[in-house]
Amino acid sequence: MVNGIIAIKDPIIANLAVLRNPQLNCLNSQDWIILENAQDILKIFYEVTTEISAEKNVTLSKEFIFIKTLSKFVSNFININTLPKEINSMGQVLKDELLARFGNIEERHLIT
Repeated sequence: MVNGIIAIKDPIIANLAVLRNPQLNCLNSQDWIILENAQDILKIFYEVTTEISAEKNVTLSKEFIFIKTLSKFVSNFININTLPKEINSMGQVLKDELLARFGNIEERHLIT
């Protein structure tokens, strides 16, 4: 969805300018920067979801790889100093949720 909005950024800006409705013209340049950065961090989640959805059976070893990859990517992403604070907050929430959901997955007796 974010990809689609960014792909038609110019037509959206042009249409909002033509309409001249102050209630609709609510996207500024900072909003577009936030959307583009959100696209960057969410892309890996889309790719992992696509990969998992393409398989009939996903093994636990593959799941471990996905979890570690997601965690490492998000941790590295939020360490970028030039990110808008909204994206940094979003990245931190994603990191916290990954840790809460999968943090001790290798220590679970049913899995190991």
